[in-house]
Amino acid sequence: MMVQAGEALLAVISDLLPIVLVLAAFQGLVLRRPLRRPVQVAIGLSLLVIGLALVLYGLEYTVFPLGREVAGALAAAAVEATAVSLLQLYLFLGALGFAAALAEPVLTTVAHRASQLSGGAIQPWGLRLAVATGIGLGACLGLLRMMLGVPLFPLLTVLFVVLYLQARVTPRLVVNLALDTGVVTISTVTAPLLVAVGIGVATQLDGASAADGFGLLAVTAVGPALTVMGYAQLAVWRGKA
Repeated sequence: MMVQAGEALLAVISDLLPIVLVLAAFQGLVLRRPLRRPVQVAIGLSLLVIGLALVLYGLEYTVFPLGREVAGALAAAAVEATAVSLLQLYLFLGALGFAAALAEPVLTTVAHRASQLSGGAIQPWGLRLAVATGIGLGACLGLLRMMLGVPLFPLLTVLFVVLYLQARVTPRLVVNLALDTGVVTISTVTAPLLVAVGIGVATQLDGASAADGFGLLAVTAVGPALTVMGYAQLAVWRGKA
């Protein structure tokens, strides 16, 4: 266990080191200004490294294997094409995507920042629930594509056309936020978890390979943009009412 924890810590340090070096180089060579509150920065950076390492360790050795195991078992039952087993698989993936999105620290930060910039017009929990709903629905749509063997590119083309049409009738200030939420939510927790589940499902499907599990995130990422714009349209409608 200690070996795996050390490996996670080293992985986080190696990932963050280029960012720290770039920031330090611009601070010293371009801006040529001394670092303000260096002790506070050092403490914050240390906490960031330890926190990320703990999160990655917990996900890699607990959540991801459990997700693959559950998804594989449900997919194996769904291969029999019974309505109950298929429904259980879709409910599992939708609920998993919803919960993973709510757990995303990036989404929490974006939601609070959006609330501050909008003067409280955008409620953090309302935005987070809208995004999480979009992730759950998008993941189910991605699973349906895998089950039916639909090519990825035509499906994405249709989804982006729908996204464009919905953006035309959505308040302009919300469109940028909606598109960003679809990107930032596919992050630390959601992305590797859905990929692990997608691969676990793909390995149980006849004629599919583990590589078919990829592409699930591309479909999932469209969901939050659609639901956030729908949430904004609902808020405008309620305001007029």
